[in-house]
Amino acid sequence: MNAHTDSTASSATRAPSPDADGARAGWWIFLAALVLRVIAVFVLHSTDKVHAGAWDFGYEAACIARSLYDGEGFAGPWTRAVAPWDLGSGATGWLCPIYPGLVAGALHLGGGLTSTAALILFLIQSLISSATCVLVLRLGRALGAARAGLLAAWVLVFLPASIWNASHTVWDTTLATFALVSVTLAVFAWRRAGLAAFAGLGAALGLALLVNAALLALLPAWLWAVWRARSSAGACAARLAVAAVAMLVVLMPWLWRNQQELGVLKLRTNLGVELAVGNNDAANGRFQVSRHPSNSAAEFLRYRALGESAYNDVCLAEGREWIANHPERFTELCLLRATMFWFGVNPLVDERVDDAGRTAASDLFSWIKYMTFLAVGVLGLAGAIVWAGRAFEGRFLLGVFAVFPLVYYFVHALERYRFPIEPLLVLSAAWFALDLRARWQARSVSSSR
Repeated sequence: MNAHTDSTASSATRAPSPDADGARAGWWIFLAALVLRVIAVFVLHSTDKVHAGAWDFGYEAACIARSLYDGEGFAGPWTRAVAPWDLGSGATGWLCPIYPGLVAGALHLGGGLTSTAALILFLIQSLISSATCVLVLRLGRALGAARAGLLAAWVLVFLPASIWNASHTVWDTTLATFALVSVTLAVFAWRRAGLAAFAGLGAALGLALLVNAALLALLPAWLWAVWRARSSAGACAARLAVAAVAMLVVLMPWLWRNQQELGVLKLRTNLGVELAVGNNDAANGRFQVSRHPSNSAAEFLRYRALGESAYNDVCLAEGREWIANHPERFTELCLLRATMFWFGVNPLVDERVDDAGRTAASDLFSWIKYMTFLAVGVLGLAGAIVWAGRAFEGRFLLGVFAVFPLVYYFVHALERYRFPIEPLLVLSAAWFALDLRARWQARSVSSSR
């Protein structure tokens, strides 16, 4: 924290005891998180859904993984035994490659789309999620908030969304969160290091983007953190140049593959589709399943006829045209999506119904999810705002929270879209809670004199 930070706030970031701050704390955090997540795999019967087929198991990620397992390459994001999706759709760049590749690896180890393969995948995700909790502990130290890091790590151990995503969700959510926290920790740990470290940092960023291209939004915040720590402008520029080259080396095979297979030099090929799906006469801020080629037969056939790249371009034009013709409604939707991203949807007004016919208002889990989502959003933002007034680390977190969700304000919002920054929000909320406690204690001491 800055030298001028007052004494009441400093206790929120004062180093904890050697025991709590050492390797022992990290191991306890890791083991507790892993045990909870493995138990959840069995309690939630997470492996059962694999028997319904690739699409019901993991949507695009599992379908592409099945294609990889069958030797048909990175293709067929919606292929399933239902017309017209049984026709297949050829090569795709709909998702970045690492997570579908991970799922394909689990299929190879488990002998195909089996309960064993599903168990392997969820165990891997549980390990990754548990490791993320430990990384948050270390990130707290790197940001000068060791006590907040320790508290945040333990909160993540028990956070329902973290457990659910690791033990039940077949999507890149858990892996993208690990990648985001890892790169952020590397930025603060290595920002004064030499060229070799920056080459590693660039490679790590490239790998993170191959998990989820949305992490590209954080590049300005990461660059800001590096630039602020520069010893000289020239040295900093040289390090960033090395990092950029390393990142491109990692990304280029995937970009070149998309250029050769799909005719576009992009990490993903679906932005135009998401814009059109989220901005139309029926838009309500959420993902419109009925307008997506994964569920609309008409849209799938149009996608198949045009090809993925051309279809995306057409959807982009349609989305832009609708926005231009409905500026007021688009503004309302953007505000609605921002509210949903940060504070969720109150079950009382949530119209979604699950497969068993339960409404969100009658489902206890929906209320738990909503209350924890709301608490983390409110406390995390409040903490970042207060922290930003005292130290660069707070301003960095506030910058992350400002830039990461921007694309979702323009397309559509789901709760899991926020999860990659959830550890940073929890860290900010933990700092805020400790700061409030320190101030309350200071007032109590002062009033008792």
